[in-house]
Amino acid sequence: MKQRVVVLGIVFLLLFALAKSGIIDSLFIFLLVGAIPGTTWSLPASFMLTVSFVAVTLLAIRYTIVAILDERDLRRRTQKYIARRERMPKKRFRSIPR
Repeated sequence: MKQRVVVLGIVFLLLFALAKSGIIDSLFIFLLVGAIPGTTWSLPASFMLTVSFVAVTLLAIRYTIVAILDERDLRRRTQKYIARRERMPKKRFRSIPR
């Protein structure tokens, strides 16, 4: 718990420092408009749209693949558990007779 508080504090201080220095603002302006920080150049809107589309597509594919792999792992573990349970000897007295 103490480690999490320390890490969270460091992340907060880092984000605060970046926000005060203007780096985060420059990054957002670059992503939204295509204006390259520190210059008067800007990238075309079609290029920025393509970059944004590719980034969103890659993120979606990544999380879809992770979900598929998790599902496969869950199915494998379930089948392994069922196979192990079937190999176990049957209990002679499963319930208490009335």
